[in-house]
Amino acid sequence: MAEKHILALPDDLKAQLGVRSGLEVEIHMGTDELIIQSPKPVEAKKQRWGMIVLTILMTCVFVGYFLVRKIYSVSLVGSESVATMVLMLTTLSGLISFSVVFSRLKRTSGVIYH
Repeated sequence: MAEKHILALPDDLKAQLGVRSGLEVEIHMGTDELIIQSPKPVEAKKQRWGMIVLTILMTCVFVGYFLVRKIYSVSLVGSESVATMVLMLTTLSGLISFSVVFSRLKRTSGVIYH
């Protein structure tokens, strides 16, 4: 588990490093060096839009399935029911969102897993 410590830096060094007071940073210590990195901000707007698009897509798939099959009265249980479609679509949307997030993180980190 990562330990958390408080490090006091002079104001001119904070300005040079681009950090503010109260901001969490990562520090990597080597034999002759000290690397201070600010964590990258999470792009919440991109994630939010991705979820909105995925929700709209899954809604269209849900409605489209029943319209194509000409099922105008949807039961709550059974093989062609709301419960079955919710399970299938949540599994599909989970797989899609995991794949997108995994590929983005893999591309941005530059680490290749074997």
